[in-house]
Amino acid sequence: MERVHCPACNRALQSRDDLAGKQLQCPACGAVFEAPLAPGAAPLLPPPEAPPVEAGPIDFPPAPSIRLRRQRWPAVVGIVVLVGAVLVVARMRRGAGDRDTAVVHVNRAVAHMNSGDLDQAIADCTEAIRLDPNLALAYSNRGGAYLNKGDFDQAIADCTEAIRLEPGLALAYSNRGGAYVRKGELDRGIADCTEAIRLDFRLAIAYANRGGAYLNKGDPDQAIRDYSEAIRVAPGMALAYANRGGAHVEKGDADSAIADCDEAIRLEPTLEWGYVNRAAARLKKNDFAGALADYDETIRLKPRLALAWGNRGLAKLRRGDLGGAIRDSTEAIRLGPRQDAAYVTRASAHFDLNDPGRAIADSNEAIRLSPRSAFAHALRGASYLKKGDRDRAIADCNEAIRLDPKLAFAYQARGRAHEQKGDVDRARADLDRAAELDPELRKK
Repeated sequence: MERVHCPACNRALQSRDDLAGKQLQCPACGAVFEAPLAPGAAPLLPPPEAPPVEAGPIDFPPAPSIRLRRQRWPAVVGIVVLVGAVLVVARMRRGAGDRDTAVVHVNRAVAHMNSGDLDQAIADCTEAIRLDPNLALAYSNRGGAYLNKGDFDQAIADCTEAIRLEPGLALAYSNRGGAYVRKGELDRGIADCTEAIRLDFRLAIAYANRGGAYLNKGDPDQAIRDYSEAIRVAPGMALAYANRGGAHVEKGDADSAIADCDEAIRLEPTLEWGYVNRAAARLKKNDFAGALADYDETIRLKPRLALAWGNRGLAKLRRGDLGGAIRDSTEAIRLGPRQDAAYVTRASAHFDLNDPGRAIADSNEAIRLSPRSAFAHALRGASYLKKGDRDRAIADCNEAIRLDPKLAFAYQARGRAHEQKGDVDRARADLDRAAELDPELRKK
């Protein structure tokens, strides 16, 4: 046993002689560093490469999972549904009774929504409904508050009642459309937002919410058109700029995304989504320092925003800070358990730290949350291969390729599994296909 010190926190650690020259992770601070060679020891040389016709040893450098994650598992952009709540304009009359008192509660609810006090907004709208059960805006505004709280079914119920009472209330359609978008019922969301636009073509939030639906359907071009129309109608809508920036990220246009997010931040310096989406764009440009700075600011503004922690973990993974990636991903999972991307990031870090057991456990959870995640299947397959379970590795990579026939990492991992099993023809076919899809993954 050799005594080594962590270069980050200076903690003394015991390291086995056979780990000299290999990566270690400090149990105290999570820093990853290379164990020094013993005095006078020669560096370990890699074994000679096996001839092409023979099955060679697995040789997974840490780069493939990180590189493919950059291509196929980008930072999650923040596409936020906008909620509308409007004041009721009514002439107050002395002794007019319940209707005017209800109006007071609705208007007070709008003020509470604007300040973020959703529970009080709901209470005021509920009181307004008690006083005047036919006041459609009270239902629509309460639906907006429920939407912001994440209670999408109640939001839909309230907005549906508002539409029954006042079929021409565009805001109710927009809020209900936003709730459908958040539920993942994208076509119904698009239909409601389109009806809202038909009723009021200057309702900017309806364009913005429809843009979010199109982006989630994989149509960033239509999303950008809708966000652009929202901005034309309401030039000061910072969130529309931030969301359009997210759409540009999905298209791969990092420069346009950064420009939009810069404008969003100029209009509203405390808008966390401007920083989240600008960071995602900076990651596409390999600007790790800029991305980390934006995620740091997002977390300062919204310390409980799980997506920001998860994305910062991805940035650290891409930079090679595996311990930091694990810590941030773990915090993202603690804050929001349905963080499939954070599980993939943490699995990737464990994979690169040669801990296939933990990589498999995290990949399992990512697949449970997102069964169609091709990368999670491929990563689990590669992790099984590190454990020597070639058949399960091949099965996972088969599923990954079925889900995404252009995922190079899946072909590479399956090729190496076939190689270890001695199936030279299949190994060659898979490794050639991996190199064709991503020349950087060419077998060395």
